[in-house]
Amino acid sequence: MKLLKLIFLLFFITCGRSFDKQEKEILTTILNTKQEIESLKADNKALCADKKCLFLAFWDFDGTILKGDCSEGLKEKDKEVFKGLVELGILKGYAKDYKGEEGVNAFWKKYQELEAIDKKVAYVFLPKIFEGNDESVMQNLAKEHFKETLQKYYFPSSIRILEKLKEVGVQSYIISASATFFVKGSVGTTPVSPDSIYGIEMKIENGKILPTEIPPVTYAEGKREKIQQIVENILKEKKADKVFVLAGFGNSYHTDSAFLKYIAEQKLEAGKPISVMVNGGESPAEFKGLFKEVSFDVKR
Repeated sequence: MKLLKLIFLLFFITCGRSFDKQEKEILTTILNTKQEIESLKADNKALCADKKCLFLAFWDFDGTILKGDCSEGLKEKDKEVFKGLVELGILKGYAKDYKGEEGVNAFWKKYQELEAIDKKVAYVFLPKIFEGNDESVMQNLAKEHFKETLQKYYFPSSIRILEKLKEVGVQSYIISASATFFVKGSVGTTPVSPDSIYGIEMKIENGKILPTEIPPVTYAEGKREKIQQIVENILKEKKADKVFVLAGFGNSYHTDSAFLKYIAEQKLEAGKPISVMVNGGESPAEFKGLFKEVSFDVKR
């Protein structure tokens, strides 16, 4: 019976499109768990028959969906592949304390100084330099860059998995350490809906960006906290009776391991969650065997 079920799942996953071995393994695990949960019985009825069940997957963005970083850009062998949104914003005159090429250099010097002391402070410093601008102006800058350049550097594997998850009723969320007003520029270039995209959130007053972040800061442990907050709000607002987090996707043991570990170690009512580490390099001893390690690339 299990063999027949697996054959059906593989047929369902691959029908009408091409997936590689890594993608099939990831999708098979997710869909198998979803089906096992949906098959659970409560009072002789399927668990999700009378209750609204919501199935979720959580994704880092930079380095997981996008090769490179939407804020910082991408260099390969010291050659610029694309500019990041921070540099573009400074060159457009949107950072009051940093102007032109000299401003770009001064910003990176300050950023690296902060990063050496506290990476979280450095990550928050990045959106703070754009205080006073209309949030819509920064989102439009990002939207144009995603449309013209950044979407060309999405990992095809990530996009195919995102598309399939949406097709089978698994809702994907993006939890990024880039500013929300930057990462939301990706709307329309991935299958993720606008209200499921989160980054470092700044306070907004009369449409303008204030230099104050809204916790949790979506970096390292803050990503796990944000996921827990999202699930709690879904239940509190009665958008679902049951919420199941089936999968997590990240690319860094430093910034993503906290939320990936949280997802991987869940005890679901049936099946098993999966946490995927994309191009993460050698696993530290504490995470050995906990994540599915994969290699994604952009073929150009």
